[in-house]
Amino acid sequence: MTTRTFTLLDLRDELELRERDLADRPGATRIEGVARARRWLDLDGDKALLADAADRRRRAITANDTGGAAAWAHVGGLLHLAGDDTGARPALERAFAYDGVEALPALDRAAARYLLGDLEQAMRLADGLPHGAVAQAAMTQDPAAIERPRAELVWAAVVGVGRPDLDGRGTPLSAWDWVEASFLLEARLRGQAAPTHREMLQACGVVRDGPPPSPEPRADLVAGAAVVLDDYLMLAIADEETVGLVLAPDLHVILCRDGDGWGAKQTISPLSSGVWLLDPFEPTFEHAAERVADLSALAGRHDVAASVKTLVEAYERREASPRKRRWLRR
Repeated sequence: MTTRTFTLLDLRDELELRERDLADRPGATRIEGVARARRWLDLDGDKALLADAADRRRRAITANDTGGAAAWAHVGGLLHLAGDDTGARPALERAFAYDGVEALPALDRAAARYLLGDLEQAMRLADGLPHGAVAQAAMTQDPAAIERPRAELVWAAVVGVGRPDLDGRGTPLSAWDWVEASFLLEARLRGQAAPTHREMLQACGVVRDGPPPSPEPRADLVAGAAVVLDDYLMLAIADEETVGLVLAPDLHVILCRDGDGWGAKQTISPLSSGVWLLDPFEPTFEHAAERVADLSALAGRHDVAASVKTLVEAYERREASPRKRRWLRR
């Protein structure tokens, strides 16, 4: 069963493997992977590596005349991460000069617009998504408006990617780049020092201190119905107030009712405090679960989205009494 959280030692071990692989087979993609690992470990050298990856991609585009909107937008994103916004701007603008730019996913165009400072267009392109909410917070200069979209961005990054060194898919801003951008924006709007990447990861609730928890659910939490799927377990805690989704041994979502609404927390285990995923709350359990499914689909995990909907069906059926602890298999 795949884990979705990690220790900093996991990330450092992966960096060593990536650096050995890069020494044997240098290339822009491997350079970017090493740079991302170093970046999230707060190690020096990430910006120089990102600039090198951007330069290699730019030279390849120019030499082979294979560039397009996506390629130039990716170069612009790499230069931004390298701290070279002056160099990033012409690359991003060049992406929008192509006739085929409208074929790019709306989220990629939103990311490029965000990096260019065109916040209104970024909001329009990412309307209804947490990425658009970050752009809106930047436009309104409201740091308090960042917390909820960041929680949703973290969900997309954890479910869709896993560790941040695995990120980077040829886009202007990757899933973890958006998470980083939200932290940096909030710090800037509050007049505070930028957090370290370790502080970001800890605030996201994805860094473990040790091995992942056992994949077996605690028996006392199996109160009514559960759904067991092939590669991860989803556990319904079928009382009137709480439902837990176990997507991996170390990735749980707890949906809970508070007053008139339902919220959701991303947690490492049912006992950890977790990070709010939905806040403010949704009006019903079904609405909250649907939001989690939508965010999972946004992360490219349509399997998770479909399985969340399966859980909703099981929860609604609730054929078993809460005292019988009955397992439902599909």
